[in-house]
Amino acid sequence: MTVKKSKSPTTIKDLKPAGYNARTISDKQLKDLSTSIRRWGDLSGVTFNRATGVLISGHQRIKTCEGLQTKLIKKECAKDKTGTVATGHILVKQDNGTTTRIPYREVDWSDKHQEMAANVAANASGGTFDQVKLGKIVAELQKGQFGIEALNID
Repeated sequence: MTVKKSKSPTTIKDLKPAGYNARTISDKQLKDLSTSIRRWGDLSGVTFNRATGVLISGHQRIKTCEGLQTKLIKKECAKDKTGTVATGHILVKQDNGTTTRIPYREVDWSDKHQEMAANVAANASGGTFDQVKLGKIVAELQKGQFGIEALNID
């Protein structure tokens, strides 16, 4: 499968969705995700609450780093309306020598209930797979040299 080279995007409007994307989200899930982002910011990656010393989101990502060399790179920033006080990434040196970057965000929330609600919200609006589109992707991948076990789907 040949890929046509495109130019690097300069605005969000330049980010063309993949027509084959098998992930869907209901109107309610999309509204909930939008509400969550507006209230607590982006909870994907790893989010840590400086006020309580608790990891809010990214628990499973952190587990994947066990036994690997890691380095937390963060930059302090002015507090925003969602409580962000630092951003950055976690560098993870993989067994094969490559380095992965996991987005990192630090918030300063003294309200434990806000922290708990954000933790639930981080996992609640996931979406589902369009089974027909997913089947087409799997069939296409099976034609090539790509091992579909890497997809982590049942």
